[in-house]
Amino acid sequence: MTSQYEKKSAYIKQQYYPIQDWQSAGLKKPSWVDLGNIYRFPKAGLNFKEIGHLSKLDQNKISDFTLDLESKRRGKGQKIIQQRLSKRKHKESKAELTQRIQKQLKDFAKHNPEVKPKNNPENKNDQPNN
Repeated sequence: MTSQYEKKSAYIKQQYYPIQDWQSAGLKKPSWVDLGNIYRFPKAGLNFKEIGHLSKLDQNKISDFTLDLESKRRGKGQKIIQQRLSKRKHKESKAELTQRIQKQLKDFAKHNPEVKPKNNPENKNDQPNN
């Protein structure tokens, strides 16, 4: 939470929710909640001074704001993935893609000897019981 909103970049400001009822929440000046990175902490061991509570309006709007922010991020991430895939489609055929993936898997297996092939008879005792 901050009251230093004006000092933030335009990108960062997009991630800040403005507390509507800041005075009734016990705040001394207009404040914003940074929803860019959400962290969870266990209550045990934390020492903080409670200064107030968010109104139901702000609680609901923060929830909506967070969902909207996550949706925008997913959309942005999805666009990037689609762009990368479309670039690759033009560059390699299905056979080339299969060949590249097989090479990556072999390299992974080579550098991770603890990973055993799934259908190897040697591993029959490693499989879960059904």
